[in-house]
Amino acid sequence: MKTISQHLYRVVSMISAAVYAVAGIIVLVMMLQIVADVFLRSFFDKPLMGSLEIVSNYYMVAFAFLPISLLVLRKEFVFVEVFTSRLPGSVNRGLDKFGLLLGVLVFLLIAISSGQYAFKKTLAGEYLDIVYYDLLIWPTRWIATLGFTVAVISAVTVLFVNYQSNKKSEHASDPE
Repeated sequence: MKTISQHLYRVVSMISAAVYAVAGIIVLVMMLQIVADVFLRSFFDKPLMGSLEIVSNYYMVAFAFLPISLLVLRKEFVFVEVFTSRLPGSVNRGLDKFGLLLGVLVFLLIAISSGQYAFKKTLAGEYLDIVYYDLLIWPTRWIATLGFTVAVISAVTVLFVNYQSNKKSEHASDPE
């Protein structure tokens, strides 16, 4: 029988994987646009107007912030174990939990801050003036907010699953 934490982890994993897949699709679209721009510029002397602006304001932002939640779930962040490699396992697990808790706090603060910034830019209708048209960029301000919000949910889920598994192992080792 699956526990609540297993169901929660599965749902959050599916959400994180979907967000990650969107980031992957965006990378493919970015590559196609860059190839098309280079091809048109090289052979027809007709570049795609606004390619640089679209790539830097839309694609790169999504590529940078959307995959964070899956990294949290898979515990694939960079860990530097120079100082902790010789510590006992229980101390390392405690430090990992503390780092994850600190990550939740940092991700939450960034999500709130980026959300406030995105809201201001949305109200202002932020755009870039490109030669022949205006490129709306206020929607891209919400990408970081989405990425960090899902990262908070992922980190809280990992903490909850770790807590549940520790609680279960403590009950299993109690000789009653």
